[in-house]
Amino acid sequence: MVDTKDIAAGYDRVAYIYDEHFATPQSQAQDREVIDAVCARFGAMLRTCDVLDVGCGTGWAIDAFDIAPARYVGVDVSAGMVSRARLKFGAHSFAVGSLEIATLLAKRDLVLCMWGVLNHVPDEDEHEPEPYYLDNAVSQLARAGRHVVALVACEPESFLVSMGFEAHDEACLGRAFNACFAEYHIARLRLAPRWALCFGSH
Repeated sequence: MVDTKDIAAGYDRVAYIYDEHFATPQSQAQDREVIDAVCARFGAMLRTCDVLDVGCGTGWAIDAFDIAPARYVGVDVSAGMVSRARLKFGAHSFAVGSLEIATLLAKRDLVLCMWGVLNHVPDEDEHEPEPYYLDNAVSQLARAGRHVVALVACEPESFLVSMGFEAHDEACLGRAFNACFAEYHIARLRLAPRWALCFGSH
């Protein structure tokens, strides 16, 4: 099982190069596909709703969706990533904390959980099977907001494996989202088919 401290330490080590690592034409094209898909479903809401960004990293979602400071709270386990986010977006609110801490905050209209945050959910241990952990994590996100958007790696790349990622296939994701939401949709990205974009709404 991957410890939260190990995850935080891994991202702390790469925080200073994280944005540059993904500043490639391929990554930018993938970003555009994700942005377009999320905006097609929640475009109007993104302009007016309160947003909780779980695993906010260096603040990708703020740029991607042009979220105003007054409507945004970002949480990440990595102090290094949060520090970079604060340098880039000084007017926005950030906190260092886990998924459990993030979902204890005031309920929001929309919860974002982007670029593999759910892939850090442990896959198994000697007492409970993998679905317990994934289902529990999705349930926490569901309690934190009326709508949830999660981007999950089904087949993580080597860089992501080095950061402690655990793959979650569409069957596991479907079961978790079906248990927590009245309506959900899961689809692989066209430009990055290893990734699945998941929507859930109460």
